[in-house]
Amino acid sequence: MIILSDSFDYEGLRANTQSVDPIECNARNGTETKVNIKKLIILMCFSTSGLLGTAQAAQQWCTGTIKAVYAMVDGSLYINGSYRNQWTQICNLMAVWKGVDPGMCKQWYAMSMTLRVTGEPAVVYYYDAPTCDAIPYYSDAPAPGYIMINAR
Repeated sequence: MIILSDSFDYEGLRANTQSVDPIECNARNGTETKVNIKKLIILMCFSTSGLLGTAQAAQQWCTGTIKAVYAMVDGSLYINGSYRNQWTQICNLMAVWKGVDPGMCKQWYAMSMTLRVTGEPAVVYYYDAPTCDAIPYYSDAPAPGYIMINAR
């Protein structure tokens, strides 16, 4: 049951045992007024309309070439993939980063360097990311699920 009220009276609630129609509400003066359902529906539509225009994250298989690779002194490993045209961190060579172990990061480092030198296409898989060209960059990027050397 929905009761709309400008104020809430706990004592009155305990004393009042009668049921209130969900389409009615109590105003401050205690009188019941009808809720304008049309306004309520319009308000609900406007309050959720912002959610419809936002980018939803999903699985992404980003395919392209690795244009550049660099590693920072703190171990952060970044790639610049043609699918994004921006630096994205993929892991950390010295510490666990967003669930990626340094051992796996070293393998990805070797693969990324191989992909950069050979120019072979790569697939970088993300469990939950916006479109490939909108993945957050630098350390704000999500961790990949895998990196694959793609067959031509």
